[in-house]
Amino acid sequence: MLAHKCYAAFILWMIFPSVIFTINVESIVLDACPGYRASDIKTNGGKLTANLHLAGKACNVFGEDLQTLSLTVLYETSMFSM
Repeated sequence: MLAHKCYAAFILWMIFPSVIFTINVESIVLDACPGYRASDIKTNGGKLTANLHLAGKACNVFGEDLQTLSLTVLYETSMFSM
């Protein structure tokens, strides 16, 4: 039975690795992280896209911070039909 519990914990860690690391992170550590700046922001009906760029030195609290990200948001309401 113990082997099954260890295996399940390992699978959860593989699927949700940030959950393990977010439990005991002090807010002062997170406040020191730079976050991201959005550029090339575009909207089209119920869709918003933007490029995100790391806004300072990486803090790597949850693993290696990515320098550039692409953000896509789809609004799913009765106002917009996709």
